[in-house]
Amino acid sequence: MKTSLSQEKIISYLTNQLCNIFPDNSAYCELSRIVPRGLERLEYCLEKSIYKPYRDNGICYFNHLNADQYTVFLYYCSNIAYLEFSNLVLAQKLFYLNKVLHSFHCMYDTILPDIFLIVHGNGTVLGKAKYSNYLVVMHGCTVGANSSFELPIIGEYVS
Repeated sequence: MKTSLSQEKIISYLTNQLCNIFPDNSAYCELSRIVPRGLERLEYCLEKSIYKPYRDNGICYFNHLNADQYTVFLYYCSNIAYLEFSNLVLAQKLFYLNKVLHSFHCMYDTILPDIFLIVHGNGTVLGKAKYSNYLVVMHGCTVGANSSFELPIIGEYVS
């Protein structure tokens, strides 16, 4: 996958964002292990898309300045921090950063599908549900339990 910044610069960029939003002098050294995994998951997701902004001369392309792509990337990083590294504080900060930057609310412990797209994701809330591949989520979408706490099941190819 082509990227607008090198992996090292993506780590630095994300670290700077976290330090600016959360000035608690935390060290973010785990990002050097989380970001590569986040990029792997993002590549797998974007490779399945034919959406033109996610391609550069036919090659899968991640542009850190594409808010929709960056939303998905931050979700992946928060989910990886939580599930693979058991770093709850970093998972919470990455979730919160995504919420601040994109008004995107999807907790780090929510399991989204391997293949999905966010298109103009502002104001989106993806709560607990069973999500399937090829999900397309657009602005203002809310998914979550009903008043009886029953979780929805979202099938493949839902937009």
